[in-house]
Amino acid sequence: MTFSIEINSPRWRKHLSSVQAEFESVGSNVVPVIKSNGYGLGQDFLGSVADDLKSSVVAVGTIFEAESMLRSTSADVLVLQPFDARDEIACDVWKSLEESNESHRVIRVISSEESFHAALDISTTTRVLFECVTDLNRFGFKSNELVKFWPAIVAAMETKQINIEGITFHFPLTAQNSDLLLIVDLVTQLQEINAHFVNSIWVSHLSAKHLQELHTKYPDITMHSRIGSKLWLGDRDALKTLATVLSVSEITRGDVGGYRRKKVPGKGWIVTVAGGTAHGVALS
Repeated sequence: MTFSIEINSPRWRKHLSSVQAEFESVGSNVVPVIKSNGYGLGQDFLGSVADDLKSSVVAVGTIFEAESMLRSTSADVLVLQPFDARDEIACDVWKSLEESNESHRVIRVISSEESFHAALDISTTTRVLFECVTDLNRFGFKSNELVKFWPAIVAAMETKQINIEGITFHFPLTAQNSDLLLIVDLVTQLQEINAHFVNSIWVSHLSAKHLQELHTKYPDITMHSRIGSKLWLGDRDALKTLATVLSVSEITRGDVGGYRRKKVPGKGWIVTVAGGTAHGVALS
């Protein structure tokens, strides 16, 4: 029951290079996102491609993906799901990584005071990003919360309990000017209190145009753009899906088919083809 993807390698790799060049031209590093099954292309494969792109950091969805990614690439690995000490199963995996020789290559996201204090209990210096809340309205600090929290952050840095990699924003798919204003507001507040980690900002779903505006306003701040779908699947003509035809059944008007017993509108054929959610193919 084969479902596969054929890649036009020269065209696909040309597309990857063009996306990378587009964002680097506006002062932003590209952080390839390699979540789950690697957008249908495979995590291990994309990890090696990230090395070809000379990526210094890649991003995975959860801590459960980090160990294999550390083996697949020489890049550092950012775990997008925030660190949460209440998640005992995830914490077991975190602890295993902390005790390994690769712990220095992993960056975790801190999205609450509770997770920050839990990170201070880790025996090794922990690399962290502070997540700020956006219009997604999920986890993260509000601007005033992060500013108020600054003294505790300074204390942790001075004792070398944490190493702050920057601030991170995960915006909705359709970025707006208000998203830029959110960044500008937070950067302004943090600069007023001399928060040194404001020199690095990480974002998802900002266009090159928006990043150009930020780079113009803050030329000394390093931008990091996490890119997944646009990078790996952005040129659909470079990819071709192939699936095994499992059966062809003749049907007539009034017959039913499928899991939901949908009535057939007229005479024809039902073609059953390999491929489903296990392959990353959405069903409707």
